[in-house]
Amino acid sequence: MDLHIYIDHSDLTDTCLEDIAEAVLESISTWVGKKKQGTQVLNLKPEDDLDSWKLGLSVQVKSKFKLKDPLNFLYTLAKEHKCEFVIATFNTQSGESEEVCYFGFEEGRPDLFEIANYLEL
Repeated sequence: MDLHIYIDHSDLTDTCLEDIAEAVLESISTWVGKKKQGTQVLNLKPEDDLDSWKLGLSVQVKSKFKLKDPLNFLYTLAKEHKCEFVIATFNTQSGESEEVCYFGFEEGRPDLFEIANYLEL
């Protein structure tokens, strides 16, 4: 299953995505560099629509246990930058994604088993 996990910038109140993007991108790039296959930096920034910017991780998972490390890492970023993350399923053929759930600074720690249930893993 292909997932996109990215910052939900519609909920950012004290800051905007552009203010934290550089620091977040650097942290994610460093973390991804230490990981094995199946995880990539996600930085989809349309020039004409900054509201559609997706900054986070692209993850391929076959089991719920493969989500544990990415979720824990992104939760530390969420607390540090006071933001929320969206988990969305991604269809590689159509290029469409469907938002499934949220976690982060206000939503709280991601629940691996609840998320796996939403994703039917």
